[in-house]
Amino acid sequence: MIHVDDEIALAPLALADARAYTDLVMHESEHLLRWLPHLDERATPEGLHAYLDRVEERVRRGEWIDLTVQIHGTIAGAIGLYDVDRERGRADVGYWLARKYVGRGIMTRALRALCAHAFAERGLSRIRLYSAVDNEASRALAERVGFRFVRILPRRLPSAHGAVDAALYVLRRDDAVGQS
Repeated sequence: MIHVDDEIALAPLALADARAYTDLVMHESEHLLRWLPHLDERATPEGLHAYLDRVEERVRRGEWIDLTVQIHGTIAGAIGLYDVDRERGRADVGYWLARKYVGRGIMTRALRALCAHAFAERGLSRIRLYSAVDNEASRALAERVGFRFVRILPRRLPSAHGAVDAALYVLRRDDAVGQS
């Protein structure tokens, strides 16, 4: 568990959260699936269970960190580190947040906290963030947190309408020092 502040905590995604998590994904599907079509597989308790089984070994090895974003104990979204490569000191980050929580700085605080944890506790030196070029909210979040735009990668991300171009952002440990 990563305690962000008095409102927000990042807690490991667990089977005990299956109903609350899948209900939220289903409720937010129109909002989320445009950018994150892979969440469709996690829209049922059975699908979430299969997903957790599939990534269990990676989680155990520290190569994959799936966390729920909780507001006063209620699941409001998810955030995680993926493809963690400790040898190279890097990982990719991904996240989503339910619409009713957008615009309150929740994901900004959650992303900053996860990055600080990754640098201080996991020994990483670089975190990559891929955002669909048209996902202006995600790109603005990356920049607010201190990620630097690197380049556009053609057809890098899956979407509901086929592969789309991605904006690649990177946050380096040295750039993140002193950010709050």
